[in-house]
Amino acid sequence: MAAGPVSLLHVVAFSQSSVPIGAAVGILIFIMGLLEWVFPFYAMLTGSITVVLALVSLVVASFGGLFVGMLLSLVGGAMAVAWRPVQPKKQKNAKPKAPNLPNTPSASA
Repeated sequence: MAAGPVSLLHVVAFSQSSVPIGAAVGILIFIMGLLEWVFPFYAMLTGSITVVLALVSLVVASFGGLFVGMLLSLVGGAMAVAWRPVQPKKQKNAKPKAPNLPNTPSASA
């Protein structure tokens, strides 16, 4: 079943078309998405690279995958750049709470 497409691989990979470049851009966008998911502290860098690759796909991958892939990559990259993890707010003048110790006798007992 896979012998047919594999036998045509040399035509696609070594032709004068932009198919290999478009496939490489798509694979790099996918890798950037995985890196954003696995390493969220690099989201600014990988999101920026994703946005640039999405714009490059407009030129090399038949109008960015008929604009759908390019738009999804642009939105995903922009969301990765804009996203920040929520930091818990510190309360001012907060009194420290006593630890909850279950069933401990008090000193007055």
